[in-house]
Amino acid sequence: MTDAGPDTIATPDATSPPRVAANVADPAGGHQVRAARIGLMSICLGTAGLGGAWQAAATTHPAALPVGDVLYALSALIWLLLLLLLLLLLLLLQYLRHGGARWHNLRHDIRHLAQKFSLA
Repeated sequence: MTDAGPDTIATPDATSPPRVAANVADPAGGHQVRAARIGLMSICLGTAGLGGAWQAAATTHPAALPVGDVLYALSALIWLLLLLLLLLLLLLLQYLRHGGARWHNLRHDIRHLAQKFSLA
């Protein structure tokens, strides 16, 4: 058995590399951000899976069919909402990247004839 330090798990043979323990925090913080993104999309997928389970239950109990349909529709709405939020976030980031974070540029955009209605 090999032991490479307190943050690793010992492997049974010396030929395989030691694995990092699951409870060790990522120093860059990238794992936590990625886990949050996966968590949001799992709401949509879990709701669709639950709808599929109710659809399967409808073979024995016909009253379960509308529940499955509602869960499928709810899953589609959640997915569309997350997609819309992602697009709005990307548009906001693009606006800030191209100078929208400066007060002078924001005032100019608000006073612009074509853009002031869309910014309001």
